[in-house]
Amino acid sequence: MSDYVEASYALVVLTEARRADRDTAHKLLAEFLRDNAGPNDLDNAERGAAMKAISALRDLLKQGHEPHEQSWVIAFNAAECWRERG
Repeated sequence: MSDYVEASYALVVLTEARRADRDTAHKLLAEFLRDNAGPNDLDNAERGAAMKAISALRDLLKQGHEPHEQSWVIAFNAAECWRERG
């Protein structure tokens, strides 16, 4: 999958997760990360930053915390940067 397509998918997943309840959001992000795991993070700094930000959101949700708005903004911005440079 191209970086543009994968990053666009990340943005869709983030949008749906942001609208969902905590458990559903966690599942969406966890499945996205599982399905898109790979060594590509080392080759693409933008992809790595987006995956790191999405992972941080997933971890907060897994712990039962509601992520602050800034956490969502960071993840969205990282995915946008990935898509623009991918």
